[in-house]
Amino acid sequence: MGMEPIQRDGMEYEFTICFNIGIDHTSSASKDRTRLFDRQFFKITPETGTKLKTWLEGPESEAATPASVIEEKKAVPPKAEEPELPKETTTEQIQTGKTEKVKG
Repeated sequence: MGMEPIQRDGMEYEFTICFNIGIDHTSSASKDRTRLFDRQFFKITPETGTKLKTWLEGPESEAATPASVIEEKKAVPPKAEEPELPKETTTEQIQTGKTEKVKG
């Protein structure tokens, strides 16, 4: 028998990941179809759940994007659109910030 998981009759699916957790809370994956935890020994943390959630949501979701990239996108403010200048604007008007159409 060994470490084989015991399932109820009628369970029609197999596990995607099976963690072995030691008495010191160190875990390793004895079965990992995601390949996220292959050959690793670690303690399960909220980041472990985040990795799994990202894998489940797939590569096209924003959640699959590394947090550092998402933060960079948020840190860069969107470029403001430049106001449309009147057709008869002179260089002097642009330099002084007076871009209203001059009557004359």
